[in-house]
Amino acid sequence: MTEDWRPTDDQKNGVITRTVQFVSEEVQELIEELGCPKSYGASLLRAIAEKIEDKDKRVTKDSAYASRHCSTPEHEKAAESIVIENEKKAREAMKTEKSKQ
Repeated sequence: MTEDWRPTDDQKNGVITRTVQFVSEEVQELIEELGCPKSYGASLLRAIAEKIEDKDKRVTKDSAYASRHCSTPEHEKAAESIVIENEKKAREAMKTEKSKQ
């Protein structure tokens, strides 16, 4: 999609309005179910937006973990670092094994 794309009035009043309403209601239900602050729901929406915008920009070949998770949630950062470290060790072990052959 190009930067100069604009929705039609029919799209704004139809599918776009319905989608915004649906997503808003889903996030509100999630906030109520979790008992979390509204700011957490807003942060989820920002993370989704970033993932959509950055999908083509991100280079994620450094780690299999990164390739599965373009945007790592804060509560998974520790797990990500462990996975990255283990993947690094596995790559080094494979290089060592190949050099022996």
